Amino acid sequence: MLVSVGLIVSLALAPAASSAHDARLQEQATKLAGETDAAIAHGDYATAIQRAEAALDIHERLNLKAEAAWDLGAVGLANQYLGR
Repeated sequence: MLVSVGLIVSLALAPAASSAHDARLQEQATKLAGETDAAIAHGDYATAIQRAEAALDIHERLNLKAEAAWDLGAVGLANQYLGR
């Protein structure tokens, strides 16, 4: 019976833990997007690509399609400025 209670408690806490984890990931992706903007503004296109790709990975994991699209656009813009 003790195992069952522990399992129930852990299952009840899982959504809250997942939500907190997702919120931290989204905060990290927002920071990366800001760093992407700053890198593009300063002409550091390689860094911009790196930060945008990291943000893209997070946004795709969180299924945030509009944000992922922005990340891809930033990668494309930085590559265009690099003449690729």
